[in-house]
Amino acid sequence: MVNYRFEPSILRAAPGQPVAFTFTNDTDDAHAFAVDKLGIDIEVPSGRTRTVVVQASPGRYALHCSVGSHSADGMKGQLVITGDATTPTPDAPNTDTTTEAHHHND
Repeated sequence: MVNYRFEPSILRAAPGQPVAFTFTNDTDDAHAFAVDKLGIDIEVPSGRTRTVVVQASPGRYALHCSVGSHSADGMKGQLVITGDATTPTPDAPNTDTTTEAHHHND
């Protein structure tokens, strides 16, 4: 997490297996990792690290920072769940189906 963007902005994972994403906020502001279709909204305070574990059906999920106007300022990206987590899938459908999503705070 950096001010007003995620690096990288596209996160990839394979379906059927939980995957942990760790976010470190080295900025002076709080930020968040939110995926509305999966019911995930994890705030990461300044100087802190948070981990979220996601297990979702194949598809593309919009992600964004839910703090203030950060999303409107460009802090957004995509979570792509495909059979091969390293291959882009431009034709993957959007989906609202979630198998499991939870988070861990430090």
